[in-house]
Amino acid sequence: MRLVRCRFVKVVTIEFNLLAEMIFVAYICVNKSAHGRSPVVCRLSPTQFRGLTVSADISLKSHITVMLLSRTYKVLLTVFVSLIVVMIGIVIFFGTRTSQSELCADDWSGEVAVLPVDGTPLFVTVAPGLRFRIDTGSDVSCITEKDLETLRSMGYETNESFYPLLGRNSLGDSHVYTKRYRVDVPFCRYECETDTFGNRSYRMNSSVVNVFHNVDFVPASADHSTLGIDFLENFILEYRHNDHLLLLHRDLPDGYEPCVDLQVSRSPWNWMRVGHRYYIDVSLDQIHDDYFIDTGMRHAYMKAPCSRIPQHKDLDSYQVSTYRGDHEAQIDPAGWLAIGDREGPAIVYYYDNGEEDYSFNPLNLKEMDVVVDFIGNRLMFRR
Repeated sequence: MRLVRCRFVKVVTIEFNLLAEMIFVAYICVNKSAHGRSPVVCRLSPTQFRGLTVSADISLKSHITVMLLSRTYKVLLTVFVSLIVVMIGIVIFFGTRTSQSELCADDWSGEVAVLPVDGTPLFVTVAPGLRFRIDTGSDVSCITEKDLETLRSMGYETNESFYPLLGRNSLGDSHVYTKRYRVDVPFCRYECETDTFGNRSYRMNSSVVNVFHNVDFVPASADHSTLGIDFLENFILEYRHNDHLLLLHRDLPDGYEPCVDLQVSRSPWNWMRVGHRYYIDVSLDQIHDDYFIDTGMRHAYMKAPCSRIPQHKDLDSYQVSTYRGDHEAQIDPAGWLAIGDREGPAIVYYYDNGEEDYSFNPLNLKEMDVVVDFIGNRLMFRR
């Protein structure tokens, strides 16, 4: 018989190929000694011993496997938790970025600015050589180097700083910006002229009626400057269709009644951007959807995706041009539209452009004055 003496962990006349065999057999012997079996010697037959060593080998390998799996699990868990913490940190960092936080003007009362609009999409000229696109679809206000030089030549400050922020520009592209300009922007006076046929035109004179201070801009990617939603949401926008005028207010103008509430997007992705995204509930052909308020949309004032094209109507084809390219569209000249308590026929454009599926441009409304109250979160129409 072969003997294994457990106290000194010696192996007598046995060759162990694995350390696991010795450890497991020693464990068995110590257990027997603990139950009063002395001397502390275990006598095992070769068959018993071979079975025990196999069991020891399997047991130790299983234990090592569990340890390795446990260690791998801990590493993966640590990596996963670290990624979550980093993502939360990124969300909090960009979510706390601000724009226009120190915006002010020489005069906040009444009509803060009166601006003729023209072009497609709509632009305003605030001073000689300073022309801005009006785009609520742009999270950030953007300015070209040319317009910065124009401001400097007029004697206004243009301070550059390092300020990381996330935002979508007027081209519909999202960027992380690190450079920001804080500038003063003058708004000049316009004189209205009416010809013998009743057509109105506006002529800018050189007198400055108001100056906006600490207006925040990021470098423009396009060849034009833009007043984005980060700037526009500080005002009540009034659009007078017949006069082709856009007016900026801080107090609600008279003659309008509320129609529908504005809803602000609460998604984390949009929360990380410096500007908000505003929606209204619209019923198109008896189907309700949330429509994004996009004053940068050309021509159309109602846009829906191709998946909503009514199959029972024979629609005309049309090519829509945007800053993101040309898109094949179908036009329904008799869509039935309901916004709040106002309803009637409307021209609806159906196309996909990789941006918002449903969009509404209140500045493209025909024969209707409208107020977009970003301060009180209301869309209003003339009484």
